[in-house]
Amino acid sequence: MKVLITGATGMIGCYVGKLLHQSGHDLVVISRRSPNDTQMHVPFPCDVITADLGQSPIRNSLLEEVEYIINLTGESIVGSLWTPSYKRRLEASRVVTTRNLFQSFALLSKRNLKGYIGASAIGFYGNSFQEQDEQAEASDGFLSQLVQKWEDSHMLFKDLLPQQRVAVLRLGVVLGYPGGIHERVIPLLKMGLGSVLGSGKQWMSWVDLRDVGRFVLWLLERTSPWSPIYNVTSPNPVTHCQWLEQLTQSVRGRMIPFNTPSWFLKAILREQSELLLGSQRVLPQRALAEGFRFHYERLEQSLAFLNELFAQTTHLFWAEQFLPKKKEEVFPFFQNAKNLEQITPDFLHFKILKQSTALIQEGTEFHYTITLFGIPLKWKTLILDWDPPHRFSDLQVQGPYKRWYHQHIFNEVPGGVIMNDRVFYELPLEPVGHIGYPWVRQTINKIFQFRRRKIFELFADDHTPVDLGKMRQKGL
Repeated sequence: MKVLITGATGMIGCYVGKLLHQSGHDLVVISRRSPNDTQMHVPFPCDVITADLGQSPIRNSLLEEVEYIINLTGESIVGSLWTPSYKRRLEASRVVTTRNLFQSFALLSKRNLKGYIGASAIGFYGNSFQEQDEQAEASDGFLSQLVQKWEDSHMLFKDLLPQQRVAVLRLGVVLGYPGGIHERVIPLLKMGLGSVLGSGKQWMSWVDLRDVGRFVLWLLERTSPWSPIYNVTSPNPVTHCQWLEQLTQSVRGRMIPFNTPSWFLKAILREQSELLLGSQRVLPQRALAEGFRFHYERLEQSLAFLNELFAQTTHLFWAEQFLPKKKEEVFPFFQNAKNLEQITPDFLHFKILKQSTALIQEGTEFHYTITLFGIPLKWKTLILDWDPPHRFSDLQVQGPYKRWYHQHIFNEVPGGVIMNDRVFYELPLEPVGHIGYPWVRQTINKIFQFRRRKIFELFADDHTPVDLGKMRQKGL
C-alpha cells in the first residue's frame, strides 16, 4: 500500500512509520522540513512532500498515488502554557491542517484513496471518574471542544470515502520511549524529584505505543468496514498514583514523600491543570468487540522494557536513523576511530591521541581530548561487545561523566539499516550534579543532531533524497 503520514517526525509517527515500512508498505510524508532533513529525522525510507498544511492546501502528483492517509498532525498540548495565542496554535495545527489536507485531495482530478485514519484524544470525554466508552457524551471544556472540532475536520473525508473507511482514533496517554510523558517524568524520578499530583486518585487511561502501531496496522489490513470512532486505550486504566508508583519501581527511581497539592497546580497552570488533575476512565469497547487484542493490557507489561533500560543508569539518550545501505556497508566506517572526527562537531575540538589497535575491535582502548562546556578534558574509552556488523559498545574508563556507556546497534530492515544509538550516562557529583542535567541534555542533543546530519551525508546516495525506486532496483 501507498500510505501518507502527517506528523511523521513525532513519537507516534516515527513508530507507526517504522512498523508500516517493515510490514512492506511504501510511505509518503508531508513535512515542513526539507526532504533531506525529514529523512534524517524518521527511522524509515519515504518520499517527502515539503509543504505547510497550516497555510494552504498542497498540489503534488504523489497524492494521486496515495491509498491510505494516517493523519497525526498537531502541536503538543503540553508544549506551552494555554495562553489565548497558544490555544489558537493548537486548534490551527489540528483543524486547519486537516481541512487543508482534505482540500488537497478534494482538488485532485485522479484519486486512489481507499481509507483515512485520523488521530484524536480522549480529552473528548472531559473529567470523570466513571467508566466511559465510545457512546459517552462530549464534555464542554476547552480540550473537549478542541477535540470535537478536530474530529469534525477528520469527518470531511467521508465525502471522499463513503464506504465506512474513515476512522478516528481517540488516543489515551501514549506510553513509549523515547518521547512522550516518560521522557519528561523519568529524569525527575531518577533524580528523586517525582511527586504524586493532587490526590493521585484520578484515573489515567493509557495505551502502549507498540499497541498504537499494531492497531493502525490492524485497521489498514482489515477488509471489513471500520467504525467511525475507536477509543485506543488499554482495557485496564489505572489511577495516577498507581502509574507513578509502578513507573518509579520500573526505572528504580525515587519520589518525594508528599503530594503536590491541587491548589498549587491550579494556581500555576490554571485551566491547563486539568491535564494533570483530570480523571478519565476510558475503555476501548469497539476495538475489543471487533476483535483487536492489546498485547500490553496491563501497565506492568508496558513498563517492563524500562526496567532493563534504566536498571543501571540515571539518564538515557536514544536516537534512531535510517540509512539506505546494508549494514555491511555502514559498520566498517565505525571501525576506524579517525572517522569519528568527521561526525563530531567542531565545538568539542575532538582529537584522537592514541589507540591500542589499528582498527577498532573488542578490547581496543583509545585516548582522545575534547572540550566540554569550555573545559579541555581527556577521555579514555574501552570497546566492548564487538559484534560486526550488528553492534558494538564503548565504555568511558576515564572522562567527565560518572558513567558513559554508548551502544551502537545496526538493525537490517527492508531497504537499508536502522542505526540505533543508546547512551546510558550518569553525571558527576550526583545528586548535586543533577543541577546541570538540562545543560548536559541539550549538549548531547546538539552533538547527535550534528552526527545524524554528517552520517546521512556520508551514506545517502549522492547526498540526495532517498529514491525508493532506486533502492528496490538495487535489491535493498
